[in-house]
Amino acid sequence: MLEPATLIYALVGALGLIGADAYFNSTTLHVETSVAPVYEERGYSQKVVESLFAGELENIASTPSVITRLRFVTSKHKPISSALAEAAHLKEPFEAAKAAVGISYSTVLASVVVDSIGGKDFPRIVVSGNMEDVEHFSLTVPLTPNTSVDLALSEAAFRTMKEINPYLTALYAFSGAERNGVHPTQADSLVEEWIANAPTSVYSPERALFENLRGLVSLIDNDPIAAESWFSRANKSDPELQAAILNRGFMESYRGYHDRAIEFHNQVVDGSFWSESTDSKIVYAAHIGLGIALASQRKFEESDYHFAEAIAITPDGVAGYYYWARSLMKQDRAAEATALVGTAQRNAKQIANYAELAYLYFWLPDEANGVLERRTKNLPKVLGMLVAPESSTE
Repeated sequence: MLEPATLIYALVGALGLIGADAYFNSTTLHVETSVAPVYEERGYSQKVVESLFAGELENIASTPSVITRLRFVTSKHKPISSALAEAAHLKEPFEAAKAAVGISYSTVLASVVVDSIGGKDFPRIVVSGNMEDVEHFSLTVPLTPNTSVDLALSEAAFRTMKEINPYLTALYAFSGAERNGVHPTQADSLVEEWIANAPTSVYSPERALFENLRGLVSLIDNDPIAAESWFSRANKSDPELQAAILNRGFMESYRGYHDRAIEFHNQVVDGSFWSESTDSKIVYAAHIGLGIALASQRKFEESDYHFAEAIAITPDGVAGYYYWARSLMKQDRAAEATALVGTAQRNAKQIANYAELAYLYFWLPDEANGVLERRTKNLPKVLGMLVAPESSTE
């Protein structure tokens, strides 16, 4: 005779739901909350706390990244199979059955609690998590009379994501600094902290992500020598990290070593490291890098091809049009350059920077070792051509 939990899995298996469980396991973070009555009376119901906490987790999880394998979603709903088990009052045997077949859920529990000690109340937010590939963790955010519960929940979510995915959390902090126009100090601290405790093995794809991001921070700090070192370290830690390869190519062009830049960019364009998760922005940036390097060598026919390829990949982008216009001005094709600049200006209203790719964060100067400008809505001038500022950051 089948055990009750086995019967349930037979049922959900017949309904095709075990596959759904496997999907949830790999892509979904399940969020559960509980709230002390005193805070419910203040308007912070379980639904409100869940919405605030899960919402901030989703904000961090949706941080724009050219490394798509880092993304996941949060859910406030249990998988259907779990709901069936709870409805049948068979939660414990069901959990045992899941463990037996190797299925587990990534779950975070956030609780607003009030401890009474010696007649005094000590409210706090307590978060605990059980994650696949992450050690069980717990953290506490104290609540004082002067503490905003909303801000405390936001801090709890940030610290939770730091436990779950420290890289994505650092990238989120970087993006926040970009939006606010300030130095990414918090992101830099997170990166340095992680690298200080990183594994020492030669090959480490996870460490490579942080080293690559540290290189971008070095460029923001106007330290190209340190940036080159970090990008090289990232490339050594993971020779297939396309962002690091392109950033090394960016630095070679910045130094004026265009032959070497072309070698790096070709590694990406030829598809050697492509996978299903390769972001189109990676290939877009590679074609831009090749166009810039070839135009600097006055190989205009080849550079035109790569700029056209970049525009075909991202027709609503900015860099492809801007750098192609710069190349056309070197060829005394001012009318065509002016048209391309006009398109770049119109598209600049939607320009966005990506902290993992130097090509999509800075404007590469036309002269070797020139001043690096962060990409904004206003385009730099093109070889003396006046570029009108827009009132409107790919």
